[in-house]
Amino acid sequence: MGFLSNTVLSEQAEQITHPLVRRLFLRARGSSPAGTPQRVVPLVVVAKIASRCNLNCAYCYMYNQGDLSYRSQPKFMSETVQQSLFDRVKGYCLRNQLSEVTIVLHGGESLLAGPSRIVSLAHRAREHLLPAVRPRLLLQTNGTLLSEEWLEFFSRLGIGFSISLDGPPTVNDRNRLDHLGKSSYGRVEAALRLVLNSRHASLLTSVNALIQPTTDPIALYEHFRNLKVPVVDLLWPEATHDRPPLPSVAGPGETPFADWLICVFDAWFEDMAPSVDLRLFTNLVKMVFGGHGSTTNMHHAGYIGDPYAFVAVCEADGGLEPLDVLKVCGPEFTKLGLSVHNDEIDALNTEMQRAGALGGQLCGACRKCSLRPVCAGGGLSHRYSAINGFDNPSVYCRDLTKLINHVRARILSSVPSGLRLELERDYDSSRLTSQKTAEEQFSDARSHFPALELTEG
Repeated sequence: MGFLSNTVLSEQAEQITHPLVRRLFLRARGSSPAGTPQRVVPLVVVAKIASRCNLNCAYCYMYNQGDLSYRSQPKFMSETVQQSLFDRVKGYCLRNQLSEVTIVLHGGESLLAGPSRIVSLAHRAREHLLPAVRPRLLLQTNGTLLSEEWLEFFSRLGIGFSISLDGPPTVNDRNRLDHLGKSSYGRVEAALRLVLNSRHASLLTSVNALIQPTTDPIALYEHFRNLKVPVVDLLWPEATHDRPPLPSVAGPGETPFADWLICVFDAWFEDMAPSVDLRLFTNLVKMVFGGHGSTTNMHHAGYIGDPYAFVAVCEADGGLEPLDVLKVCGPEFTKLGLSVHNDEIDALNTEMQRAGALGGQLCGACRKCSLRPVCAGGGLSHRYSAINGFDNPSVYCRDLTKLINHVRARILSSVPSGLRLELERDYDSSRLTSQKTAEEQFSDARSHFPALELTEG
């Protein structure tokens, strides 16, 4: 169908009676189609402004997945490191004709850096980068330290932020406890209510929640809906082929993550006009209509149909590293010997390309798969094995296939037959026209990469 004029778009949208589907159809078809190549690859810089955390989350890839390199980091990023970082960012953007850069203030727990450091960093970023490059400042926090004073700071500095909360207390406190083993839920829930009831609510970009198939999916959805959270990013647990997710739960042929997500999707879809935007599903629906998926989370790009952002991480000591979730691939896996004091950001790109670890470098099975434009191969860390490196399908391949096919079927069944036939005709062999089952597609991938046997538990 491609890009449509406003008149044609409105006429087609009027045929759709489901409010959610109609809204996402307009968003998807009113933008450039998914097949339109991006002119530039956006840069996302993750600045580790604090290397410690006041929580001890069991699944944390920074502290509890075997990489102990944080122990050698200074507690906070110095002004000298910040200056070198912004010099490198500006140079990279000018060489690559980028007029904007996203800078994510991260940790550890970023708010441990304190207001003065964050204010200084924000001013320094703008002094170094403007007017040639516009910095978009975001911050990730666990929410336990958030206060009205912090919200005033963020408002004055123009910093958007996301909060991590895994759901109701019984779900959140399975993993997100402090160093004394005490619950974090009460503090985070109170902070979230403070934000949502304040004049600064628009600064909240999302609430991040881990996908946990052993919990009640409907309870999680209703929890966020009742809290009136506007946007939720459902995040896949970090895993590799050497450390598969839920090895004791998922048996051969089972799809626990897809089954859980399908329950959430159906509840969300049947709300007709849900008050909470579950961006994982929003992206999928837009992709069904041939649009681009928006970035679900700037720090976790590449999970479902995301544009490939080039992610550069600056550690507190100035170390220049790839996406920090790659720490799950092994101790000091992200340590490449690069530093913002000595190396350009381009050097990181070169090292990652040499390792076959850039987002678009997919294995043979993924390149041939009809679902590739939607899942984009899955998360980068999810493709890793010690034997093949990143030359594997995702450990979530079977789950992704089942979820995508389910969402597509529900969306297409909700549109009038004429429009449905038109959409079906638009899908060629490289898109969503495959009639294979999830099991058949997964078997194709497994025949190319035996390491996928590990995902069967």
